Amino acid sequence: MKYVTSIERHGIEKGMRVGEQVGLQKGSAGIVLRQLQNRFGAPEEAAQKHVHALPLEEIEALSDALFGFASRADLGAWLQQHPLPASSSQN
Repeated sequence: MKYVTSIERHGIEKGMRVGEQVGLQKGSAGIVLRQLQNRFGAPEEAAQKHVHALPLEEIEALSDALFGFASRADLGAWLQQHPLPASSSQN
């Protein structure tokens, strides 16, 4: 069995936390997009990319807000009010 230093162990644990966070973000984005598709039809590709690029906290806020949406236009308005962080890209 290979010896793992405390620094390596710390790196492994951090990697696992980051991976878990990314998995939650991607899964949550997928659920929100499915809910939107079932209600209004598939969102435009740009809107889908925007949702996938949102931080988890914003995706959770969108999941709450979508229950009050009356049309697909409400999604566009919500996304305009919640721009992506400068370091994120929609491409």
